[in-house]
Amino acid sequence: MYTGRCLQCRDQTDMIAASVFPCLQVRIMRGFNRERHRPIISRMAIKFAHKVEGMVQLSQDRRAIMLAVRSKGHDEKTLRNMKAQLDELMLIIRTMLEQRSVGTQVVLRYLSPVSLRRSTNLEMDVHSYSEEEVQMSEDEDTPLIDPRTNNTESVQDVIGPGYTKKVPNSILRWRHALRSSQDLFCSTVVPSDLLPHLTDIISQEDEQAIKTKETNEGVIRASRMLVDHLLRSTETTWPDVLLNALDNIDHHQNLKLVLSERFMGTS
Repeated sequence: MYTGRCLQCRDQTDMIAASVFPCLQVRIMRGFNRERHRPIISRMAIKFAHKVEGMVQLSQDRRAIMLAVRSKGHDEKTLRNMKAQLDELMLIIRTMLEQRSVGTQVVLRYLSPVSLRRSTNLEMDVHSYSEEEVQMSEDEDTPLIDPRTNNTESVQDVIGPGYTKKVPNSILRWRHALRSSQDLFCSTVVPSDLLPHLTDIISQEDEQAIKTKETNEGVIRASRMLVDHLLRSTETTWPDVLLNALDNIDHHQNLKLVLSERFMGTS
């Protein structure tokens, strides 16, 4: 069984600091060094084994760090070990990025288990899915599709051990309503006007990132970024907060009406 993640720079112009990966390799060497299974290290990757096997690789352009774990077993204990190792590695990588690549914003992607089974090069041969693709597949109860090979795989297989579907049906319907209204939303909303009313569901870091996007790239791109944040939100109150925010801005009444109608239309 295979599962993996990728932390990729959000902006095309961004890059992970040069000191991150060597320090990450040292951290993994210390944490996963075993008498019988010593880590194998190279300039751009490190392989190791503890209760399950793992690999972390830096992309050639230093814009992404990929990690994968695998195991031959499918029993409950093995699945717990896989999830524990994946979670530990993600925490180590995120902490290293925060400490040594300050200001670098990353997005999470999910590595394709089918691709992982067929390749050892995480950068060149392994397809990955965005959080938005995984979420949409889950919301619509459809398989994910690797566009290069047309292979299909389930959200459960891609997310791997520990997957549970916990999103209330009402939130799925609001996501659908927002997606189907995205063009109207982005042509109507000025994010900097709306953000002061969304502090309960948008972090300060994300708020600043959206404002910077609006300043540098314009209102529509910033609005799309805001939509992405709302669709990924784990806050079950986000639809109510958004509707109240639209209520506070007079010329957004029509957008609120469209969203509500489309929500009702999915019931």
